[in-house]
Amino acid sequence: MRACVPALRGTLAAGTLYQQLVETVDRNTDPVELAVLVSCLSRCTASLHKDKHAALTSVVLRRCFRADDALAAATEAFAVNCVSVNADLLTSVLQELVKHYAAFDLLAADPPETARERASQSELSREDIERQVRNARDVHRAVQRVLETFPTGTMCFFDQLVQAYPHRVRRIEEQRAYLANILHVTGYQPQLLNDVLEHITERLIKIDVEVDPHKLDALNSGAIDVAEDGEHFEIEMEEV
Repeated sequence: MRACVPALRGTLAAGTLYQQLVETVDRNTDPVELAVLVSCLSRCTASLHKDKHAALTSVVLRRCFRADDALAAATEAFAVNCVSVNADLLTSVLQELVKHYAAFDLLAADPPETARERASQSELSREDIERQVRNARDVHRAVQRVLETFPTGTMCFFDQLVQAYPHRVRRIEEQRAYLANILHVTGYQPQLLNDVLEHITERLIKIDVEVDPHKLDALNSGAIDVAEDGEHFEIEMEEV
């Protein structure tokens, strides 16, 4: 803790202790060392400022879900302590946590029938799939604890869910992962159920109305392959 406090007083300029701290979190691959460091940082959250320390908050919440129990617990404590001592950090904490919803697929270990063939062709190993599911559960536990600590943050949370929803040209794996995760959210935030379902419906309708049915038939028959850039669906890249 003594080493963290001086670093937090610095800036992100090259060579500063603060920059070194951010880089250490970002580059360290040892979950044991990271758990110790994040535990130290979780006791210094009263010194964090939403703008000055945005890089540190982001890198901790972005890099420290690695299917490791001790590191996940330390990261969860960091997130909870951030919002318990400084309400200004709520938006940035939720923003970083919600970003994981498109990356960690809760259904990876048991995908829907229509996704099984795609999953069987994936390069992900069983260990990778189990790690994804474990990370997703760790993120949800952190989100739940944050919202229990800051119960008035529910609508702020929903705003982040809307903003982080993958653009309609993103890969189907990201779309499915995000969809599974935001539906899971309603289990511990039931007051958001109607809003979540309404937003999902709006998103799916926007995708549906732009699909060329003739090309969809060709895709289903195997006559053409799915393009990564969504060209077969004639989808433009403007934001929704």
